[in-house]
Amino acid sequence: MNARLSFTIAALVISLVEGALAFTTSSGPLHFVVGLVFLFFVPGWSIVGHLRLKNGALEISLSLGLSLALLLLVSEAALSWHFWHLVTLQKIVEGLCILSLGALALRLRGDRA
Repeated sequence: MNARLSFTIAALVISLVEGALAFTTSSGPLHFVVGLVFLFFVPGWSIVGHLRLKNGALEISLSLGLSLALLLLVSEAALSWHFWHLVTLQKIVEGLCILSLGALALRLRGDRA
């Protein structure tokens, strides 16, 4: 298993765990840590992973920057449209990330075979 596929599967697992924690409405240190990891890497990787840049440091830094930028844009749009339901926005973003990461994982497994 290559590093891109491993990172994609890890991001997919983080998304699923964060989604499960959001649906159970739990709060605590686990939800806080998983939420931070999700916030900083998963939304950006769900886009950057499809680009095939072949430079690990560039991909990681782009996924970090893009994650923060995307979540900032989503929150600004939510404020502008008076739709400020954090849990609903979190579930929408997680769902989109899970779809994108699932497609990326399937493509990377197909490339490996």
